[in-house]
Amino acid sequence: MVELKGPNASASNNLAKEILSTLAKYDIQIGQIVSITSDNGANMIKTTKLLSQYCTNEDDIEMSEVDNNNMYIRNIDSFQKSIDVRLGEIQICRCAAHTAQVCALDITKNADIRKYLLQCRNMTKYVRKPSNGYREIFEFKKLPLPQLDCPTRWGSTYHMVERLNKAKDILSHIASEKKVNER
Repeated sequence: MVELKGPNASASNNLAKEILSTLAKYDIQIGQIVSITSDNGANMIKTTKLLSQYCTNEDDIEMSEVDNNNMYIRNIDSFQKSIDVRLGEIQICRCAAHTAQVCALDITKNADIRKYLLQCRNMTKYVRKPSNGYREIFEFKKLPLPQLDCPTRWGSTYHMVERLNKAKDILSHIASEKKVNER
């Protein structure tokens, strides 16, 4: 067990270095690793890619953060295609809960549902901006601020939509007040 502390401690580059260091400590070669069981987090997928590339001496390819909708959709599509993949010599075994998430994400292939989820994501991003005053309203009403979802975080889309739904009356009221003030 290795405790990782500090900013970016769980970044893929740091995880790969720690894994290589631990393997070296026990005189285990990277080529002896057959499989890694992962939680499907982007950092673990990237770490496994880095380790596999280390085996094959390929160049490091950086993954972007999932912050815009186009990247989010590409990540969902790639996540759904990668239940059990071989990268170099190391096989990634996906966690069963995250595999179930892939099944749940299948519904996002429906254009209407995808459009709705993207609207929810955009609303969540807007509500979370400190500059527009929504945070204070949520705090005053004792409502949890919606969290932006992530395709590899189990249940995150459900929780995002659920929190927006709980705040639906407040968000509708604020929207109608803005329309009245704009007139």
